[in-house]
Amino acid sequence: MLKGYKSKELFCDREEEFKRLCNNVENGIDTTLVSHRRMGKTGLILHFFDHYKKNKDIECLYVDINFATSQADFNKLISEAILKKFPEKTNIGKLFMNLLKGFRPIITFDGISGEPQIAISYSS
Repeated sequence: MLKGYKSKELFCDREEEFKRLCNNVENGIDTTLVSHRRMGKTGLILHFFDHYKKNKDIECLYVDINFATSQADFNKLISEAILKKFPEKTNIGKLFMNLLKGFRPIITFDGISGEPQIAISYSS
C-alpha cells in the first residue's frame, strides 16, 4: 500500500486538476484546493512541486498549517519554512530577515476601556 506522494511515475487520476493548477500559477491566478480529507490535495501539490523543481523562476514551499490555531502559529510556521528553505546566508534568506526586522509592534491603550491594543507597523 502506498501512502502520500512518491513520484511522478506513480501520480494518477488528477491530470486535469494538475493542468489547471499549472495554468493558474503560470498566469498569476490565486488557487484554493478544496475537497474532503484523503482525496489527494497534498499529492497534487507535491506533484506540482516535483514538476517545477528545475524551473528557476518558481520556488515552491510547502507548509502544513492544519495545526495552526492562531495567527501567531500561522506566522511562525510560515517563517520557519521560509528560513529552512532559504537560510540567512542565501540572498532570499537575507531579504526575508531584513523584511522581518522592519516589523515593529506598537502597544497602546484604549482611551475608553483601558484595554491594551497591539498593532504592527513596518518601516524599512
